[in-house]
Amino acid sequence: MIEKINKNDNTRPAPERTLVAGLLDEMKFSRGELILRTTENKRIVVKVAKSKFQEMKEFFGEVLIIVGVAYFKPGGNLSYVKIENYDVEGKSSKFFSGVPGNLTMKQQIARQLREGKKLNPIDDIFGKWPGQETDEEFEQMLRDLK
Repeated sequence: MIEKINKNDNTRPAPERTLVAGLLDEMKFSRGELILRTTENKRIVVKVAKSKFQEMKEFFGEVLIIVGVAYFKPGGNLSYVKIENYDVEGKSSKFFSGVPGNLTMKQQIARQLREGKKLNPIDDIFGKWPGQETDEEFEQMLRDLK
């Protein structure tokens, strides 16, 4: 169990300061969360202190720019953003309307392996070509590697 916890800590990127923008789409008072919807229709969970939560109600349905700290899941995907400050939409908000990403090369490879992709798909055809395959059979072999 402790090995699994250590492994998760090693695959989790460190929190980092971020700036995101999106439509204030949901408010969950009991959890202290806002849900922003980006221009790509992605959801960003924003953790808010209860004291700030009440003042944010008036911005429901508007585009907000959030300054805060992004926290990531062990795979490197965004978990949530802890709010430090915010502002209402401006001209530059579309530029920041996206989900912050922070995957290192190792984390990208680990995620692809978890998703069932092979470490080196070339090994599947190495030593088998050139052979007696037709072009169609060879193209099918390449499609099967994906």
